[in-house]
Amino acid sequence: MEHMLNENWLLTVPMIITSGIAGTTLMTAYLLLVGFATDKMFRTTKILGKMVTDTRPAANEPSRLSRKTLTSISGILIHYLMGILFMTIFFLLWKKGIGYPNYFSGIVFGFISGVAAIGIWYTAFRLRLCPPDVNPKAYFLHIFIGHFFFVWGCFYTFQILSRV
Repeated sequence: MEHMLNENWLLTVPMIITSGIAGTTLMTAYLLLVGFATDKMFRTTKILGKMVTDTRPAANEPSRLSRKTLTSISGILIHYLMGILFMTIFFLLWKKGIGYPNYFSGIVFGFISGVAAIGIWYTAFRLRLCPPDVNPKAYFLHIFIGHFFFVWGCFYTFQILSRV
């Protein structure tokens, strides 16, 4: 593992991308399961897609999630690109000697990335004319928890790939 952090980091780009995708998938699965268990809307990809593609709020109607293909694809792409971006930041921090892909750093990075995600979502909801009809407190709580799953998914995948 140590040699992966010291080599030319461009050689590890596929590992970073794969780890970001794995972590994002694990977090998404957590949010979907919580959504099904609580009957609340935690479909991050649909919420993201709605916020980027739907510019016209319907009059006197709560902002419902769209089933349009463009909305779904946009949300999925943005969600996974953000996961890869976060994983890239983790990798660059490791290269600088800040943290390591292990359990303790997972807790610290999970906390920090969870708080950052809440800040990003809060800002996005505030800036949007007609944000999706989502309970923000419940959503933010589960986004925060979901980032621990995300980080551990990223770290574990990176560890596995670095042994290959």
